[in-house]
Amino acid sequence: MRVALYGPMCSGKTYLANYLVNNYGYLRMGFADKLKEVAQDLFGIDPSNKNNFNRKLLQEFSDDIKKWGGEDIFVKHFVERLPNMTEFSVVCDDLRYPFEAEALRKKHFKIISVNCYENIRQERILKLYPDTSPEAQQHKSEQDYKEIEPDYTVWSNNPSDVKKLDQIVNSKNKLDEWRIKNDLGNGLHLN
Repeated sequence: MRVALYGPMCSGKTYLANYLVNNYGYLRMGFADKLKEVAQDLFGIDPSNKNNFNRKLLQEFSDDIKKWGGEDIFVKHFVERLPNMTEFSVVCDDLRYPFEAEALRKKHFKIISVNCYENIRQERILKLYPDTSPEAQQHKSEQDYKEIEPDYTVWSNNPSDVKKLDQIVNSKNKLDEWRIKNDLGNGLHLN
């Protein structure tokens, strides 16, 4: 199963992606992977350190690249790197824009909205990114997700909330097994 997670900053997207990687063997891929790699090489930043400087640098660097390469440059790069065979379960935890969601749907991703209570989300921001400025949360990349229509919605307020994600993944995997067993794809990969 291919899954893309979206939601506001600190809603639990990466936590849930890591859960899928660690418990179901998913491959984690992100639209911003190449951006972070290049920013690390050019500017010496640690992309895992999401302090205000790094977040702002990545947001502005991304905007500049899109001016030259087009709004969908990161989508094209992501799709080119996707494994061809559906045996690879993939999770993307940095879905931010409606056009990204549409491109992923064409590649048979299920789009999952990740929500959490606002007070919990703000506590996470203060803990994980204490110097993140309020304007960083107003950047287009932190706002446009609101226009995406989900296939599923999950909550990420506490660790037990992963049960809904388990249900989604387990029900989809059983359906895929049934399709393959009954050869509903005329021998072709369902990707």
